[in-house]
Amino acid sequence: DGRSSAAMLQLLHRLRSLRLEGARISVLAVDDGMPGSRDAGMATRIRAAHNAVPAVIALLGNVHASREKGRQSAPDHEPAGYLLSDLNPHSVYVRGPAGTAWVCVPECGVNSIPDNRHVGNKRGYLPAVGVIPGYGGLYAPTSSTASLPAVN
Repeated sequence: DGRSSAAMLQLLHRLRSLRLEGARISVLAVDDGMPGSRDAGMATRIRAAHNAVPAVIALLGNVHASREKGRQSAPDHEPAGYLLSDLNPHSVYVRGPAGTAWVCVPECGVNSIPDNRHVGNKRGYLPAVGVIPGYGGLYAPTSSTASLPAVN
């Protein structure tokens, strides 16, 4: 998954540079990876950050960002976005054209991902209300290429 990717490390380096230039940015890791309690833990840490600062941008996987309870394989699943519904978060579903992604399902590696049927040939940010339940927005990048782990 993206938590340990070279792209995520590059993002952290960029945020550090912006902070050194004077930007008021803080980074907080919210996912402890503990099965069963992951989303509850993420929601708790995001809520604490939200209470401490005026704005929070949380980078979560699509399943965790959903504001709707349940998913096909687990109807009682309560994602972090759902647990934070009282804060009215704007959840964005990210997926565009067919490509590749580094995912662990269950073995980790580069896997093919299909084209997002919700966007057709559109790219960029689109409203998701009425298109994808649980999300206010949809972001379709121009390409999808796996980012390998930063450390092997």
